[in-house]
Amino acid sequence: MDLSVELTPSLKLNIPVLSAAMDTVTESRLAIRMAQLGGLGVVHKNMLIEQQAAEVAKVKKADVDYGNFPQAATDVDGHLW
Repeated sequence: MDLSVELTPSLKLNIPVLSAAMDTVTESRLAIRMAQLGGLGVVHKNMLIEQQAAEVAKVKKADVDYGNFPQAATDVDGHLW
């Protein structure tokens, strides 16, 4: 069964799950895991913009292990969403 969803022409998720953008819920660690599992972790905004950018950079730099996470949600360059 295909559960994928296309949010935009360039953003496809393999599972239709997004995390809450709350400071007690989503920072880079959860965003990485969500993307590895095929969903999307929405990094919260309750921090300085530089900190938020650093959290997003951690997600984009994370290794994609397709052996363990074949459904990983990646961009056209192979980086996690």
